[in-house]
Amino acid sequence: MDLIFGIATIYYSIYLNPELIKPVSSDTKLKSITENERDHIIATLKKSNWEVYGPGGAAELLDMNVSTLNSRMKKLGIEKIRASKS
Repeated sequence: MDLIFGIATIYYSIYLNPELIKPVSSDTKLKSITENERDHIIATLKKSNWEVYGPGGAAELLDMNVSTLNSRMKKLGIEKIRASKS
């Protein structure tokens, strides 16, 4: 029953707000899943002030194990920004 309710909710949301579905023009370059994942992780790291773990850290915000996040960051070439010493 919950699945049917969920589908109905999505259907009516789109029906009442057709601007939610925007056609993609043929000249628009789509990002790969890897590019989207990288951008999402970086955006989350920025939101968490580049804190990877702990309360409010990126791993918590992404609902992801810290070691998994570190592994994905390494795979995607994302390095934690270090504060410069003055």
